[in-house]
Amino acid sequence: MAPVSMCKLDFGFDEDNDRNASLGKQVRLLERTPLTDIKGEVYSLTDGQQRTTTNYKCYIGHEDFRNIVLDLTKGKFISLDKTSALNGNQIPVTIIYNKDFSVYNDFLGKHPDMLEPRVANYINIIRNKFMGYSYTVNFADGLSETEQLKWFEILNNAGSKIPLTEMNLSRLKTKDVDYYKEFIEPFMNIIESNGYDDFFPTQATRTTYPLSALNPGYDFLFSTETSRNKAPIPSDGAKEKKLTTLEADQLHQLFNLTLQSLQNVMNFIDDENIKLSGRMEHITFALGFFVYHGNSMSQKKKEFLKNWINTTDFVNMSNSTKRETYQKLISAF
Repeated sequence: MAPVSMCKLDFGFDEDNDRNASLGKQVRLLERTPLTDIKGEVYSLTDGQQRTTTNYKCYIGHEDFRNIVLDLTKGKFISLDKTSALNGNQIPVTIIYNKDFSVYNDFLGKHPDMLEPRVANYINIIRNKFMGYSYTVNFADGLSETEQLKWFEILNNAGSKIPLTEMNLSRLKTKDVDYYKEFIEPFMNIIESNGYDDFFPTQATRTTYPLSALNPGYDFLFSTETSRNKAPIPSDGAKEKKLTTLEADQLHQLFNLTLQSLQNVMNFIDDENIKLSGRMEHITFALGFFVYHGNSMSQKKKEFLKNWINTTDFVNMSNSTKRETYQKLISAF
């Protein structure tokens, strides 16, 4: 794992609004709720919030991860549906990585197939690697909020704006909006439950595609200049700063519209027996069509959208052409 980075901040013990404002708003690591009335020195986790939170929730057996399991037959971690029962080849991450060895040991005792020597050896290797891992931590001292953002960008970017985008989105928690839990996770659950999780070429696109999928809903609900509508493609997805200007009820409205439109696309693809080519653009562009036409989906519009999906080829298509294609699609009626 890459190093995590922390900044030591001194909020003092006397009321100094200017100083506190310069250091930036802070949120709790696990609950992602705002921290108020901070006093004295604190360590703010600037880079590594998701990694640290994920590992710690596994370590303490947090209920948020109760449906995440290691599937030994598939050789990977998967997310079970809430209604799915654990089978004999699966072990929850809150068990295999639990800090209490007796919790882990009791589980194996109730699942004798996992005590078979070769299987048990693999499971023990996985657990021991986690339990024995040493973190490398970068420390900074007394950076302002602006300096913290710059430091974060320098540590992560390597030519990409994705990490800074994620940090900006995580700050929505100061409005009591959890971008990941309320939007990213439901978005990916819909995608994965319909068998399209292999449409993401890299791990980074599991953030950039959902973010860009907010573009149609944002423009439909809040944009006053339709000529500047953004296409639902990653290169046009840098709207996180605009998202941070929205109020909580507006964000929830945007998330709900986008997720409902995505589900409508999945239902449409299934109902029409459409075979996708492996490109997320077919899904996100169709999502945009449902945002603008979902309340008036006549048979003519359905036939048009089906034909559009079956005949549109995104291979080697430039971003400028994708934008033109998207505009023609949503304005076809």
